[in-house]
Amino acid sequence: MQVGQLVADRYKIISVIGEGGMANVYLAEDTFLHREVAIKALRMDLRNDSSILERFKREAISTSELSHPNIVNVLDVGVDQGTQFMVIEYIKGKTLKTYIRDNFPIPYQRVIDMMEQILSAVKIAHEHNIVHRDLKPENIMVDHYGRVKVSDFGIALALSEQPITQTNTTLGSVYYMSPEQTRGKKATTKSDIYSLGIILYEMLTKNVPFTGDSSVAIALKHFRTPMPFARDVDPRIPQALENVILKATAKDPNQRYQTADEMAKDLKTTLLSTRAGEQRFVPLDESLEETKVMEPINSKASDKPKKKKWWTKKKIAIASIIGILLIIILGAVWTDSNQKVNVPDVSDLTRTQAEDVLESKGLKVGDIYKVYSNSVKEGHIIKSQPEINSKVKKGSQVDLQISRGQKKYQLEDYTEKKYSTISSDLSKKGFTIKKTSEYSSSVPKGYIISQSVPAGEKVVPNNTTIEFEVSKGEKDKKIAVRDLSQYTLKSAQDYANEQGFVLSSSEEYSDTVAQGLVISQNPAAGAYLIKGDKLSVVISKGKDPAKQFDTFTKNIQIPFDSSKDQNEIQIFIGDVDHDIEGAPAQTFTITSNKNVELSFKVKTGQTGNYLVKRDGQVIMNEVVKK
Repeated sequence: MQVGQLVADRYKIISVIGEGGMANVYLAEDTFLHREVAIKALRMDLRNDSSILERFKREAISTSELSHPNIVNVLDVGVDQGTQFMVIEYIKGKTLKTYIRDNFPIPYQRVIDMMEQILSAVKIAHEHNIVHRDLKPENIMVDHYGRVKVSDFGIALALSEQPITQTNTTLGSVYYMSPEQTRGKKATTKSDIYSLGIILYEMLTKNVPFTGDSSVAIALKHFRTPMPFARDVDPRIPQALENVILKATAKDPNQRYQTADEMAKDLKTTLLSTRAGEQRFVPLDESLEETKVMEPINSKASDKPKKKKWWTKKKIAIASIIGILLIIILGAVWTDSNQKVNVPDVSDLTRTQAEDVLESKGLKVGDIYKVYSNSVKEGHIIKSQPEINSKVKKGSQVDLQISRGQKKYQLEDYTEKKYSTISSDLSKKGFTIKKTSEYSSSVPKGYIISQSVPAGEKVVPNNTTIEFEVSKGEKDKKIAVRDLSQYTLKSAQDYANEQGFVLSSSEEYSDTVAQGLVISQNPAAGAYLIKGDKLSVVISKGKDPAKQFDTFTKNIQIPFDSSKDQNEIQIFIGDVDHDIEGAPAQTFTITSNKNVELSFKVKTGQTGNYLVKRDGQVIMNEVVKK
C-alpha cells in the first residue's frame, strides 16, 4: 500500500507506522467518519497462501465481535487489490515494549494495574473461545492516558501456522512462547497464561528470561531450562509477586493458572501485608526418571573364588614395605601437624571463597559470626581471628566475621497517610523518595495512594528508592464563578458551599451599595475555579458615618455703628470647611445695618459656630446647629 492510496474506496493511507513479520501497518483516514484508523495488511509473500488468508479472515471476523476497553477493536475487514487487510482503532501511544524501556523501573503497583488490564482483555477473548497465541509486549499498546490495549488477535492464528525456524517472523514471538507451542502442539488458553507470565517477568526486570542465538535455541530453553527467578535480578520484588510469574510459567500447563481471571485475582493481592512472608512457589517435579533395567544375577557369580597361593618370601617382602610406608606416613603426619602457617587475608571474600583459601593453607573454618556492616557487602568476610599473617599450626581453626550487610528497615503501610510527614521521616533515615501525583476520589489531597515498596519489606535505606503515588484530590471540572453582586453574606456562603469553594469575606463602607450586600468579589464573575479553590467577597457596611455631613444656613443682621462713616466687617466661620481661628470667611464694609446669610457644613449631629468683628471688635459670637 502506498501513501495517498484510497483503500476500499474509503481509507486514505497517510503514512507507514511499522513493518512486521506478518503484516505491515499504516496510519489512514476513514474518509466516511473523518477519524484516524490503523490498517494492517498481510505481507505480499503471504497473501497467496489460501490457508493463511482463510484463517486471517475468519479470525478477524470473530475478533471484530470483541468489544472491550482493553482490546484494540477491529473496525472493518476487507480485500483491496488482492491484499487482505483489517481496519483497527488507532491508538496514540507506544507499545508496552517501548513503555518498559522508557519507564523502567516501573512501580510494582503500576505493573499490577497494567497486568490486570491485559488479563481483563485476555479473559474476554478466552470466554469467546479465542486464543491469542502471540502475546508479547510488541502486541500490547499503552495510550497517552496510561490505558493498556491488547492487539493482534486477528493475525495471531495465522502467525501460529509459521514454522519456528522462520527467524524473521517469529524471533520476537519465541521469547514468549509456551513450551507446548515450541514443541508444535496446539496452543490453548494456558499457552496465553504462560506468555503473560513472561511479560510480567519482563515488566519487573526489563529483560526476557530466555535468550539465545536462534529461535530454536530459545525454544529449547522454554521446555528444558527452569524459569529464572525475578528476585535474583531485583531482590526487592515481593515474593508473592514473583510467585505469580512462577505459577504462570510452569512447564506443565496443568500447574499454571487455569484462567486469566484466576491469575488476575492472585496478582491483585500480591502487595498485601498478609502475603509478606510467602514462600517461593515451586512446581511439582515434571521430569520423568528413566526406568533402569537390571542385569539378571549370574549363578556362576556365587561360585567361590579360587584360592590364591602366597609364598612366604612374598609375604615377608610385602609386610616390610607396608611397615616402611607406615613409618613414612606417621612421620609426615607428625611433621605436618607441627608445621606453622600464616593466617591468610580472606577479608571481603565470600564464605565459600574464604573456606577454599583457608583449606589451601591447611586451616579450618572455626566459629562464624554475622554482624551488620555499612562497608562490607552482605555475605562477605569482614575480618578473621587470629589476625592476618599471625602464625598458627596447620589444622588450626580460624573464626570468621561475616557481613549481614547494612541493617535493614522494615517498611510500614503508608497508604492514606500524609505524604509530607512520611517523606520527611523516611528521607532522614536515608531513603530516596520519589513522588507521582494522581487524582483520587477516595484518598484526600496530599495523602498517599500507593507505595512502590510494599509494607513488611525489609530494605537497606541508603540503597532503596521508594516512589509514592500521592493524591491530588478529586478531579473536578472547572466552574464559572457566578456574579455575586447584591448577594448577602449568607447567600454568598450558601453558593460557595454548594460549589465546594472556600469563602472568605471582609467589610468596607460604601456610598452606593446597601449595608450587608456584596460590593466586590475575587476572582471576578466568569472566572473558572474548581472545588477547594478560594473565593473572597467584600460586604458593604453602609455609608461611612465619618463622611456624612449636614448643611444649613443662618441669617443674621449686622448692626451699623453710626459714629463712623463706615464699618469694616469680618465674619469667621467654624465648620468642616472653615477654621474659626483662621482667616475670615468674609470681609466687607457697611454704611448701614446689613442682613447676611451664613452657610454651614458640619458632620451629622455636630454644631458649627460663627464670629463677627466690626472694626476689629467682636460684636457677635454664636454656636449654631441644624
